[in-house]
Amino acid sequence: MNVNENLRRQLSCASKRNHLFIAHTPSERKSLKLLVAREAAIEPIPGAFSLKKEYEHMNPRARERARIKAIHKLHPDWTFCLYSAAIAHGLQVPHALLDATHIAIAKRAELAEGRADHTFAHPP
Repeated sequence: MNVNENLRRQLSCASKRNHLFIAHTPSERKSLKLLVAREAAIEPIPGAFSLKKEYEHMNPRARERARIKAIHKLHPDWTFCLYSAAIAHGLQVPHALLDATHIAIAKRAELAEGRADHTFAHPP
């Protein structure tokens, strides 16, 4: 089995579990980027991949939950808020409100001062 077939198998297994596949090595990331360039895969968030057809067949709630799980693996100290927090806790959210992943992020000045106030950001 070549690297491409192995990555496709891993992407397929992740999709069947409603997860995104996270590249663990630079060579995996490079191979996955090639699959994205060939339009066989997509990268919904930086560093997390899925087979394009399987991702498109997921319902919007499952796609958002997969993005949240991947972001949490990549950034375990980030805090989800608003509709993303609701999805993370298994609550129902209308599909129309799932257009962005909501993360609470402290402003740099607040971090320097040690304050806990947060602003909301919508990563692309």
